[in-house]
Amino acid sequence: MSVEDTVLGMWKALSARDWDELQTFLSHGCIYLDMPVGPTAAARGPGDIVKRLKIGLEPLASYENFDGLMLDNGPTSCTSTTRNGTGPQANPRS
Repeated sequence: MSVEDTVLGMWKALSARDWDELQTFLSHGCIYLDMPVGPTAAARGPGDIVKRLKIGLEPLASYENFDGLMLDNGPTSCTSTTRNGTGPQANPRS
């Protein structure tokens, strides 16, 4: 699988909130950094990245990812994306 296919598969799983599938695209050395929040809330590895993403995304009724910049040098990539979310869910923990 190409780096581009891996990244696009990751975004597709994220958009679908398929947390188990999302983890299959993340290595243990992968770092998630939410730029508006800063490096103190960064996460490393599949499990911690999903936990961090759920904090911001689970309460939303819906959201949409938009393709952004993707840089790679073979096995390593850096991606940037934007997403728009809509309102909180009535009962996000139900």
